[in-house]
Amino acid sequence: MVFFILVFNILITCLWAMDFSVGYDSLSLITMFGKGKSVQAEVACNCLEDIRISLKPSYHFIKEETFELNCLELGVAVDFYPFYPFGFYTGVSIGRFCYLFGYDRPEKNFLHLVDIRIGYSLTLAKVLLDFRLVLLEPGENFGTEAAILADHFYEFKKYSFVLLVGYQF
Repeated sequence: MVFFILVFNILITCLWAMDFSVGYDSLSLITMFGKGKSVQAEVACNCLEDIRISLKPSYHFIKEETFELNCLELGVAVDFYPFYPFGFYTGVSIGRFCYLFGYDRPEKNFLHLVDIRIGYSLTLAKVLLDFRLVLLEPGENFGTEAAILADHFYEFKKYSFVLLVGYQF
């Protein structure tokens, strides 16, 4: 019983010491003028001073006269700050899981993608600005499904940029 109380107190203390942030990818606003539209957010937690774990829910949709496709995406990533106070980081997504649905969905409607990223985080009075370059590494399952996404969405191209604007708690 004492062990469980001790573990519970340690977990509460760790959660209290963590920094949480919530942000929106402002570059996804550009997609409102293209064929495909995207809404992307990110919730991140700085577990240690130099490690950040982030969860990225996204919704992408295409609705044209002859084509309709929706994509729900959930990404999990780990970033490492080698020079913590300076904001530069490098990271890798553990997975970007995409579920495709809609009238014109492909036969294979589930995709697993991986990306590598480098970026720079800047926090000014609790406002978070995060600039990053993302290199999408689709792996072996980069077939016609992912090619369709890359044709319509900026975020699924080989290289993409992210400008995350958010709030750090």
